[in-house]
Amino acid sequence: MDDGMQIWAETKATTDLRLSGFTAHIAGGSRVEDAITRLRIVSFPPDTGFYLLYFDECGNELTDTLHETLADALDQAKREFDIDLAAWDFFDPVNS
Repeated sequence: MDDGMQIWAETKATTDLRLSGFTAHIAGGSRVEDAITRLRIVSFPPDTGFYLLYFDECGNELTDTLHETLADALDQAKREFDIDLAAWDFFDPVNS
């Protein structure tokens, strides 16, 4: 899933992700949200939209959600984990 991927934001390593219960994530028939330790927001130009990727402590991608805008992806993360903008490192993928 790295082909042409642009990284826009990632939660800081020190961010404690606490579930709000807003969304259930299922992969391989099992709920995986308790294993989520890191979030990343990416895009895949020329496609539109922003993916909110969910990772476990080993860096394995568990699941993702697709959003129309970066703000929508950040809002989804806030609803799911009650994290604010200070919990994120932001990148400029266009000029990196």
